[in-house]
Amino acid sequence: MLADWYFQWGATHSMNQRPSISGDEISDTVIVASFANGMIGMFDSIIRLSEWSKEIVRRNCASTGLSQGQPIPIATYLEAVAPLSRQVAFDAMCVWWRAQSHAHEKV
Repeated sequence: MLADWYFQWGATHSMNQRPSISGDEISDTVIVASFANGMIGMFDSIIRLSEWSKEIVRRNCASTGLSQGQPIPIATYLEAVAPLSRQVAFDAMCVWWRAQSHAHEKV
């Protein structure tokens, strides 16, 4: 659904592209529905990305032994996660994202 809208309107995942419809198009309910569905999907993805940022920090703290219950100076966090594999983190994000997408589709 979202991919169809992106291709139809030539938008990207970024709000920098200012996805919009023109005044002439607002009378077409199919275009408006497609635009609305695309925007909902984009906002859902933004929320999911925010959720992932919290999840990866939680995972990084667990794997490096940093306490999640206490504030951690950013320099301490960055030093602790520096040796972690970015590829492993990316792969984990892809698995997590797919699981979240499937869970979202069932709602």
